[in-house]
Amino acid sequence: MPCAICRRGSRGFGFAWTGFKFCSVEHLDWHYQMYQRDGLEMYSRRDWNSHEQSALFAASEAQGAFLEGAGQTDVALLDSDQWKAMIAAGIHAYCAKLAELEKDQVPF
Repeated sequence: MPCAICRRGSRGFGFAWTGFKFCSVEHLDWHYQMYQRDGLEMYSRRDWNSHEQSALFAASEAQGAFLEGAGQTDVALLDSDQWKAMIAAGIHAYCAKLAELEKDQVPF
């Protein structure tokens, strides 16, 4: 089950009564604090490794290319389908870049 905060593999941290799992104590704490107060800063990620940073930049480039192709510079003006397509482009680019960089890391 992936971490409820960052979607990386969970490592056994979690709340048994909620079913959420986390990759670190920090993300477990973030989740707890999100339900104690509505702080958007809890969604930020501060521990990206170099592969994740490269994948994040690839996602950003893909989303930028999508916006240019759509002739749009203001994401607030995207319709629902355009928004979903932009997010999908970013997710696909992130996953593809991470898979490329970590192809020798996967144990199976």
